[in-house]
Amino acid sequence: MYIKSLDDKKQFVDIFKKSYKKWYHDHTTEELDIRNEELVLYFIRKSYIDMMPRTLKKLNPTAKISSNAKEQLFQWLKQEFLNYFKFDVIENFNEWHKNLCLNFVDKFNNEVIKDNYMPIHFGKAQKIVNMNFKYLSTCDNADEYEEYFKYCHIPIDSYILKWYYREISPKTKACEKIPWSNLSYDDYFAIQSKINSYFEQYGKNPFIEEWSIWETEKSK
Repeated sequence: MYIKSLDDKKQFVDIFKKSYKKWYHDHTTEELDIRNEELVLYFIRKSYIDMMPRTLKKLNPTAKISSNAKEQLFQWLKQEFLNYFKFDVIENFNEWHKNLCLNFVDKFNNEVIKDNYMPIHFGKAQKIVNMNFKYLSTCDNADEYEEYFKYCHIPIDSYILKWYYREISPKTKACEKIPWSNLSYDDYFAIQSKINSYFEQYGKNPFIEEWSIWETEKSK
């Protein structure tokens, strides 16, 4: 069964904006601007929580995440996003996205958690990157950057996977279903490709459709 997208996602966007502005500049009435470095950094920190760092597995009971290294990683990721929206639209978004996520995995494993935790997989990286795009798409001037969001990916999590295995890949065996956080690049890209093909037949953009899919699955 095809889940139709919201004709107008404004009701959800308004809810997000209200929570953003509650934090941002102490209940600001300013516009939420994609070019604002502080706002981009706030969304990255918010997306990091969505990445569920609490599920990281310690290799020793006293293991701790380096706050300084994590902040440096956030600053790096912030600059990557600012550059993305600053220059011309990237011709091959998938390749750019792949490299960004792989670099994030490498930096997180080797600089942030080092040998204190089990290494993260591509699935964790796609979550912080894709959620950050989702949050940025709610900015007041997001319409000016429509082309930059055109090929963005759906953030893959347990709700999206539940929908995916029901609507797109119902014949997938239980033993073949991989948790989103453990997805390799190949696993992830295969899922994204099938999602894209599914929505192409309806002339829909998966990145926009995700709003209604996620809300529907969460409410079940």
